[in-house]
Amino acid sequence: MSQQEQDLSVYLPEKRGALKELFARLKSQVAFGVWQRAIKQHLGELGHGGLTLLDVGCGPGNLLTCLDRWFPESKLMALEMAPELISYAQERVRRCEILAVDLDKTAWPLEDHKVDVVLCIQVLEHLKDPETFFVEAQRVLKPGGILLTATPNPGGVAAKVMGQKWKSYRFDHISLEPVKYWRSMHEKYGFKIVRDGTTMLSGLPLMRKLPLALLNWLPLILFGFLPWEGGESYMAIARKS
Repeated sequence: MSQQEQDLSVYLPEKRGALKELFARLKSQVAFGVWQRAIKQHLGELGHGGLTLLDVGCGPGNLLTCLDRWFPESKLMALEMAPELISYAQERVRRCEILAVDLDKTAWPLEDHKVDVVLCIQVLEHLKDPETFFVEAQRVLKPGGILLTATPNPGGVAAKVMGQKWKSYRFDHISLEPVKYWRSMHEKYGFKIVRDGTTMLSGLPLMRKLPLALLNWLPLILFGFLPWEGGESYMAIARKS
């Protein structure tokens, strides 16, 4: 196993009781709900089923479990580089085809123009060369397919206030880039951004405690993200031009 694969294994969830597991599941559904709404809104009637969905960098399968419930008639596929994470995610979502791919070096083992939705949630920051991701996403998506991305925002309020103590300054976040960079990548590789923005201020410890935490969760539930550049994560909904 490579050093990078060993590092990625830290994303395996800890064992927890039934109540904590239920809470984690509900939290995931709320956090990922923005992507469910985006798929249904921007793919019309197809958004209710019959889609091919690709989760790039699926990790332990947190997003996959939601996609499995939300789109039971869809074809689920995923790419991941860490064997431990692949095994864990495969146990959780057995109908999903999870392929082992070095996202930093290898072209995706998928045919051209066969995927309706590519999701890459909190993964771009891990890639040595994010441009390769956009090239491959453009290649595998069908005409009119959508690309959904999220990545930490080093230009946000929390990053500026916390400095090196900001939670997303970590060893495996090697491509932390500002909002304007990600917008330029979409444009360069043939994606038209339909909607983008950033989330709220969850990077500030005080904003993760009640009652202030509600200021983070309510906008996330209602809107997913807002049209400003000061939030914790940059999110984008884009269509293949």
